[in-house]
Amino acid sequence: MKKSDYEQFKSIYSQNRTWYKGVKSGESISLNLIDEQYEVKASYNSKCEGAILFRIEDYKSASGLLCNKRKGPKDNDLTILGDDIYQVEIKDIKKAKAASIPQQFKDGLTWVNHIIWVSDPKNNLSLKRIYNVCVKIKDYSNVRSRSRNNNLTVRNPKPEDMYLTVIWKRTKDEKLKLNTLIERVLSKNLYFNISELK
Repeated sequence: MKKSDYEQFKSIYSQNRTWYKGVKSGESISLNLIDEQYEVKASYNSKCEGAILFRIEDYKSASGLLCNKRKGPKDNDLTILGDDIYQVEIKDIKKAKAASIPQQFKDGLTWVNHIIWVSDPKNNLSLKRIYNVCVKIKDYSNVRSRSRNNNLTVRNPKPEDMYLTVIWKRTKDEKLKLNTLIERVLSKNLYFNISELK
């Protein structure tokens, strides 16, 4: 995200910054993503002039729109606004229900469009592309029991899929490196133009 768009987003949402994390170029942050099915520690290092990371549930809760973060349309687990938009849904590989995932991305994008529109109704923060990524967690007790060379495997999508599936083979307390995830996703070049999805 351009520095001017990053600063504009932060100025619009300056009254309540509890629901998002802002990261300038070269800065790093750690996140704890906690859900009923999983707990994920993640790290992110901004490669662009500015990035915003948030959970839509936190936005719902902080804004008071629905009085409860679990009410309303479905959503995804993490959104990154950087040079592009990345919607990330996290599932335990044993409990993942593929049928609900497309709806989570679709409804998540509706929330993201609202958040972006409020901060920049004319230019949408200059964001054009969206990547939908479902990370399926497969836990291992130690590093030897999983493949040493690749703990993030991107599956080739079916033609009808609107998202990429990434299998994350993790050991206890291992962090999800969001930059590595993004690199793997970009290599598949499966994205949507925001204008196509509205």
